[in-house]
Amino acid sequence: MASLKVACVVLMMCMIVAPMADAATSCGQVSGALAPCIAYLKGGPGTSAACCGGVKRLNRAAAYLTVRQLATA
Repeated sequence: MASLKVACVVLMMCMIVAPMADAATSCGQVSGALAPCIAYLKGGPGTSAACCGGVKRLNRAAAYLTVRQLATA
């Protein structure tokens, strides 16, 4: 079950990070934002507030990039 969670998060990261490549978001920033999620992915009890906050920050960054791309199209 934990490997399925890891695979889902990796897929999610790829979907979030790929559009952010132009926005100068580094791998280190993505890793730092998602690091609090590791315990959950390894089968720990529910997600932490830090994990949810990191995912939300990445999601906002991706949404911001999409808006910028639409405005310049």
